[in-house]
Amino acid sequence: ITTLHLTSNKISDKGMEYFSKCDFLKNIIYLDLSYNNISDKGMEYFSKCDFLKNISKLYLNNNNISDKGMEYFSKCDFLKNITELYLSRNNITDKGLEYFSKCDFLKNLAFLDLSNNKPNTTTIETCIKNHITNFPK
Repeated sequence: ITTLHLTSNKISDKGMEYFSKCDFLKNIIYLDLSYNNISDKGMEYFSKCDFLKNISKLYLNNNNISDKGMEYFSKCDFLKNITELYLSRNNITDKGLEYFSKCDFLKNLAFLDLSNNKPNTTTIETCIKNHITNFPK
């Protein structure tokens, strides 16, 4: 399997705990976990999914991810191949973007969706200009 759509399945943090043990998904390139019930605890489990090292497109729209979840996400060193990341409609504020801006994997990112979250425009611009090398400066 290289593409996995799990949208609108009511996946909770407990589901993410089980997902984090599915190392048979090591060939996944496209993963859509949008419209679920993933919160910060679920992101803690996700941060342990080092078998997902081939992901290039990741959708986490419409979940319950907040700043603490972004702190866990920022530790996902295995996401070096990610080029598109969708995080719209979560609860991410400036603090969450601070964590996010420290991610090592940002250098390959070509598309980032943070719409309908809570950071201010200046924080988003700073994150993009200083940390995401594929974006025009």
